[in-house]
Parts: sequence; C-alpha cells; structure tokens
Amino acid sequence: MKEKYFTVKDLPVTERPYERCEKYGPQVLSEAELLAVIIRTGSKNERSVDLAARVLNYNQTTPGLVGLNYMNLSDLMSIHGIGRVKAIQLLCVAELSKRMAKATHQERMQFTNPELVANYYMQDMRYLTKEKVFLLMLDTKSRIIKDMEMTSGTVNASLLSPREIYLTALKYEAVNLILL
Repeated sequence: MKEKYFTVKDLPVTERPYERCEKYGPQVLSEAELLAVIIRTGSKNERSVDLAARVLNYNQTTPGLVGLNYMNLSDLMSIHGIGRVKAIQLLCVAELSKRMAKATHQERMQFTNPELVANYYMQDMRYLTKEKVFLLMLDTKSRIIKDMEMTSGTVNASLLSPREIYLTALKYEAVNLILL
C-alpha cells in the first residue's frame, strides 16, 4: 500500500497559503506561510507550513525571521526536511531582505551625520558573529565611492594597520573616510 503524504492540498482552500495570497495579498500571510511559499514542499510527515514554522523556531536565542539571518547552510540542513536546495533558497531570501533594506538608502546618499551611516549599515552588521572592520570611502560631497570589508577578526577583536586604510583610500581617490 502506498504511503500517503500530508500536503497543503489536504487543507481547506481558505487555509492554503497560495490561495490566500492570491485572494487577499501577501500581507495577510503569517511568517510561516510566507516561508512555506518559498520552500514550496514539506516532507513526508509534515506540510510546508509546519516545516517553515520549525525553521523559524530553530534558533532558540533569536527565533522568528530575524533568526534566519544568524543561520548558515549547515544549520538549515540540520533541520529535518530542509535539504541543500531549500537551505540555499532560505539563505538567498535572507540576503535579499538585507539588500532590499539597504537599497532604499543607497541612491547616491550623502553621509552627513553618524545616524545616516548607522542606518545604512545596520542590516549588514547587525547579524555579525565576529568583529569586522569596514572602510567607507567618500567623495567631497560625502557620497559613497566604495565601501569594503578590510578585515575579519575574532569574536571580540580585529586587527588592521593604518597603512592598509590609507593605501586603499588613495587607490579609490577618497576624500573622506569612515571606519566601521
């Protein structure tokens, strides 16, 4: 006898994420339902919505969508029902969300005060698990010429010589510098 898989199609139409999104828009879907749409299929014993809920609750210290930003490929693949492809899809969605948040600020923005710099880099730096130093190189109007990671250190330290900073800034003809 063939084993029956439990699928979203077993749900009433009013509870299916795709149909609800189509009828009411994505804003009515829960976080688990949004993630279920992305991962598409569940496993033999669980629907995609339930699998998505387990993914969201995997990170005990930071559960939910924010926790996805702290997860890596091996973390995701350790969840039963998440293979390599689904794990990569989830990592890419997390990266897209960071880039979308950053893109709203990017259009030739002028960094005229520390708050603007903090807002711009918050998405990139919020989820770091070790110290990194970034160099932000600006033109005469305080607009970005280039930003780059200069070094990656340990949990509480990172080393960088002033020589590396100045040589990099000269290479890009930066007038102003900000170290993050």
